[in-house]
Amino acid sequence: MKLNKIMAVAASALLLAACAPSNSSSSSASKTDGSQEASKSESSEIDTSAVKLLTPVGIPTLAFYDQGENKNWTSTANPSDVIAPAWGKDNYDAIVFDGINGLNVAKKNGTKYVLARWISGGTFYVVSTKHDSLDDLKSDSLIYGFNQTGVGSQVFRSLAASEWNIESFSNATYASGVAEVLSTLTNAPTTYDFYVLSQPQLLNAQTALSNKGIELNIISDLQADWAKAHDGCFVPAAALFINKTAYSEKKDLLDAFLAEVDERIENAVDHPETAVEALTDYASRHDDAQARFGYAPSLVASLQTDGKNGFNLQKDGEVDPLKTTNAFQSAIGGAAYDASSFLD
Repeated sequence: MKLNKIMAVAASALLLAACAPSNSSSSSASKTDGSQEASKSESSEIDTSAVKLLTPVGIPTLAFYDQGENKNWTSTANPSDVIAPAWGKDNYDAIVFDGINGLNVAKKNGTKYVLARWISGGTFYVVSTKHDSLDDLKSDSLIYGFNQTGVGSQVFRSLAASEWNIESFSNATYASGVAEVLSTLTNAPTTYDFYVLSQPQLLNAQTALSNKGIELNIISDLQADWAKAHDGCFVPAAALFINKTAYSEKKDLLDAFLAEVDERIENAVDHPETAVEALTDYASRHDDAQARFGYAPSLVASLQTDGKNGFNLQKDGEVDPLKTTNAFQSAIGGAAYDASSFLD
């Protein structure tokens, strides 16, 4: 079954659940600094290169910035063709995907995978070259977004209805991917009144349009507006899923793998020069760096330095996977997930 069809079916199930703040006390967050350091020390003694990993290119690959030469890591620019068939099989130990859709797809395909970590939060923005205020956004505005059933589109429509007094949009068009939105925005920016896109495409659009002398106005940071409207609730994006069978058979290996992912994310947020150096080194020796990761090292430097964390990476312990997910589901009017969908 095609992934977009699976997503559409999953998105149709609606059930309200209680909302909760995004930060809560996960087991990782409750560790003392000493136990965290001990865990890292133990994990460093285990070679995790044998872990079979599948991810899309783009923001999630920053959690694997030093793994470019790892032959057991597959990154793909075509997740619907490559990742969709993987959910019902045991070919991978870990899969990274859009978290909400991944939960729905994994459950529909036999619950082989459970969510272990949120890698990133949303980086969704409403932008325009024709308008400079939310007051200009109307029900009949020409809008170009991507992935109609995706989290970004859902958040945009929900905020419009609850906060901006727009019940629906009569002239909204949705591309299959954000690259199509970026292309139209940079090549024919006045075609639509408003565009919905995400990082790093936002930075690419700003750069391309600036070179043409065109100003791109950020109308809404959807993450900030969502948090303001919903008591600090987190907008989820990419998540790391672990194969339950693999975890039961090689728990120590996968725990070490998860600890390394946590450490890389922490570095990419607090010490992004570490990630930039590793990515630059890989790019200096390989021609496929852009295809492998989905961006150039310079883009990481632009978005991550000085504490900006433009990739919106989530360090372990900042959000509790189950509670954070269900807080979002409650706010968006979606079905709550039970604990069996998450790594214990």
